[in-house]
Amino acid sequence: MTTAIRQKGNRGKEAMSGEKIQVCQNCGNRYILIWLNQGEDHNDFGLRHCPFCGLLTDEMTGSVMV
Repeated sequence: MTTAIRQKGNRGKEAMSGEKIQVCQNCGNRYILIWLNQGEDHNDFGLRHCPFCGLLTDEMTGSVMV
């Protein structure tokens, strides 16, 4: 069972002030990435996919990858 929580206004920033909020350049959705378990051979290359529209961006530069 999946539970979605929607927060209005600035409550999202207050509730998760310690986490970095990602904003998709394409669809404008805001989301937070949380690492649950990082393995010894971890290497994510700094690439991020928006979980809503799939836009691929480089975390270091913020540029859209084609």
